[in-house]
Amino acid sequence: MKGKTLAQFSAEHLSAAEEHRLRRENKDLRRQLDLALAARDIDQRYEDFILDCLAHKARPPKWAMRSVKDGARMHQVMPVTNFSDWHLDENVRPEEVQNKNKYNREIALARIKQYFGNVIKICTSYVKG
Repeated sequence: MKGKTLAQFSAEHLSAAEEHRLRRENKDLRRQLDLALAARDIDQRYEDFILDCLAHKARPPKWAMRSVKDGARMHQVMPVTNFSDWHLDENVRPEEVQNKNKYNREIALARIKQYFGNVIKICTSYVKG
C-alpha cells in the first residue's frame, strides 16, 4: 500500500487548526535546526583555528630573548604592555571636570605616540643583554 501525502493525512485526521499549529511548529523547528547548524559551523571554524594555532610553535623575536645579567644570575626578560580602552572619539571639556582635565582625538593620538615611544625606549634602552 502506498503512503499517504501530508494533505491526504491532514484531510483525514487533523482539524484545520491542528494542521496550522503543526505547520507552525514544523517551521519553528526547522528555524531552530538552521540556527543550531549555523552555530555548529561557527564552532567548527573556531575549533579548526585553535587547532591550527596549537600546531604552530610561537617564536618570540630574537631581541626579546637576550639574556640579562642580574648580579651573578642570567635570565631572560620579556617586556609586556597593555593597549586598550583609548576612547579615541571621546571629548571631555575642562568645564565638565572642574577644569582638571581635557580629552579629545588630538590628545588621544599624542598619548598613543608617547605610549609607543616609551614602549620602544624600554625595549631598546632598558632591556639589556
